[in-house]
Formats: sequence, C-alpha cells, structure tokens
Amino acid sequence: MFVHAFGAYFGLALSRVIYRKDVAESEKEGSVYHSDLFAMIGVCVCVCVCVCVCVTVCLSVLLRRLQCMTHE
Repeated sequence: MFVHAFGAYFGLALSRVIYRKDVAESEKEGSVYHSDLFAMIGVCVCVCVCVCVCVTVCLSVLLRRLQCMTHE
C-alpha cells in the first residue's frame, strides 16, 4: 500500500512541476470526433472481451465442480 501511495503523490507532484499554462490553453488541446469514436469502440471491445473471459472462466469452474460432485 505504501508503494501505491508513494506513486500517487509522486505523480501529482510531478504533474504540478511540469505543468505549463500555455500548453493547457492551446487550441490543439481538446477532442476530435473520430478520436472519440475510436476510443469508444476500443472501450466497448475491451469490455466485451473482459465479460466473455470472465463468463468462460466462471462456467468452466462451475462445470468442473459439477463433474466432481457427480463422480463422488
């Protein structure tokens, strides 16, 4: 837990040190439609893959338990 807290505070301190106001207020800073669209598609794919993997693992564990229960 100490390592996580250190990393969090170190990241906050570092971002405070390297912050530049002229970059934050730039016209290039912002979102673009196709970039947002690709990000949304990527998130949806990751969520679907994660759900499929979790369901597959849970079903395989349940089937193994069922097999063990029926063979006894």
